[in-house]
Amino acid sequence: MEGAGAYVATVSTVAKLAKVGRIAGPAGFVVGELADVVAVYNGYITPTHGVANLTAGVAAFVPILAPFSIIYFGVDAFYPGGVGGIVNNVSNYQYNQAHANDPPPAYQNTDLEDMPGWNR
Repeated sequence: MEGAGAYVATVSTVAKLAKVGRIAGPAGFVVGELADVVAVYNGYITPTHGVANLTAGVAAFVPILAPFSIIYFGVDAFYPGGVGGIVNNVSNYQYNQAHANDPPPAYQNTDLEDMPGWNR
C-alpha cells in the first residue's frame, strides 16, 4: 500500500500545481502583454517584436504549439539580442558563407594623398 499512497500523494501535488498554473498562466500572459505595450510605447521594443511576443504568448495556450512558445521565449530571454539577434547571426553567417570566395573589394581612390594615414 505504500506505493499506492505515494502515487496518490504525487497525483494530488500535480493536481494542485495544475490549479495554480490555470491561474498563473493567463495572469502571466496578461502581465507580459501589458509590459510589451508599455515597452512598444516607450520605444524599448519594436511593434513587430510586440506582435511576435503576442503570437508566441497565444500559442502557449494551444497544446500542440506550446513547445514553439517555450523555445521562442527561451531564445528571446537568453540569446544575446533575443530572437532578432539569432536571426541576424544566422543571416550574417549565410551571407559570409555565400560570399566566402569573393575577391576583396578594390580600393577605388588611386590618389595616395587621400588615403588614410598617408604622409609625404
